[in-house]
Amino acid sequence: MGEPELYKPAGDVRPVESSSTKTLRYGIGSASIQYVTDTVGLAGTVWPDALLQEVQFGVAFDTSDEFSGILGIGHGENVTIRYKNMIDQLADQGVTQTKAFSLALGSKSEQEGAIIFGGLDTSKFTGTLQSQPIIPASDSPDGVPRYWIAMQSLSITPPSGNTKQYANTSMDVFLDSGATLTLLPTSLANAIAADFGADATDSNGFYPVDCQFNNQSGTLNFDFTGVTIRVPYREIVREIQTSFGVQCYLGISPSDDFALLGDTMLRSAYAVFDQTGNAIHMAQYSNCGSNEQEITAQMDWSSVKGDCQAPNFEAANADSDPLAPSNGTGTGTGTGTGTGASDSTDSSASTAWQRSVLGQWVLVLQPQKIHSEPLTALPVPVEGAQRKDQILDGILVPGVGLRLAVRDEGLGLDEPDVPRGAAGGPLEAPAMRTVLPAAEREGKAGEMEA
Repeated sequence: MGEPELYKPAGDVRPVESSSTKTLRYGIGSASIQYVTDTVGLAGTVWPDALLQEVQFGVAFDTSDEFSGILGIGHGENVTIRYKNMIDQLADQGVTQTKAFSLALGSKSEQEGAIIFGGLDTSKFTGTLQSQPIIPASDSPDGVPRYWIAMQSLSITPPSGNTKQYANTSMDVFLDSGATLTLLPTSLANAIAADFGADATDSNGFYPVDCQFNNQSGTLNFDFTGVTIRVPYREIVREIQTSFGVQCYLGISPSDDFALLGDTMLRSAYAVFDQTGNAIHMAQYSNCGSNEQEITAQMDWSSVKGDCQAPNFEAANADSDPLAPSNGTGTGTGTGTGTGASDSTDSSASTAWQRSVLGQWVLVLQPQKIHSEPLTALPVPVEGAQRKDQILDGILVPGVGLRLAVRDEGLGLDEPDVPRGAAGGPLEAPAMRTVLPAAEREGKAGEMEA
């Protein structure tokens, strides 16, 4: 209990404190919070216009197994809560033109991703963004406002190249990087696991698989309208350090409550979550540098094309990540070099200021040299997302939006205040998160916070 304080008001002005308190419980850990209203800024932001005024959020005065703040970026005011969340505030106060953000989690080997509020990066995907309408809560499988979209089919392409189509895989799924694993109906999960040599789940609910799959060139293929997201074996297989050594497990778990696409799928996708347009715009993830642009209300999504070449999935092996920068040769002209590496002249520094394609200075984080200090300059709604996310630094890029670099842990995209389930037993770890069905949530949808 009582981890290091994450919120420290700066200056002489004190936040407006509310008498309202609440205890939020997650699959692992809990937080007792008090609501406050304060001015919110981002560490590293040098533009005064980025300060958000009178932002309501929760400050944890007692926590258990919580190591950082949590940023809720699901649907906000008048959908799941009665006040504006971060997405609402950014748009309402003119920092972003739309209630939209783009997410690139990055592959496992990259260990870092980026989220841009009000902007996107065309050097983080290949092909053209394809729009998937968000399914209204009233038409969704569980009646809850989430990022629900329609999946057309699911198949597997082993190293032999002979693609196998799984039966009955047209279904509604929701995207949530706050969940580490992907959840699929039991019969489908079992069929996929069988193709990875797993007969059944173990006592912890995981499918044990051979670690050699990480060295093979196969893919799982998630088909949506206009785009197929190919997920390399090395992204769908998880390596877990145990007392018996490294064990490998399939990054898919069986669930008959709902279908959820978590980090094990989302690392291979580039997604723009567009609340203004009520759609998720998706493409195959590939990293070939940085070329950021603003999201506008008039944007023609059918014309937004990625700078990167398609990943060479067939060439994947133990030493080759088809999604990583070293395998891209895109045309991005921003802070990237075409290989995804930083241009910083000081390789020992953990961050570097570089001039972007827009002529503005942006903060670039060096791979493997990321900040680990607590969030003291960025108060965030601790009760928002469903998994703890380490936000490293933020910068307002004029004409683009608000860019955050994040650790390899994802951002909770689901609706707020949903208790997280977690696989029990000795393999349980903070990174292994999932969600509980609507029937097991605390409170009602109208009472959920962000």
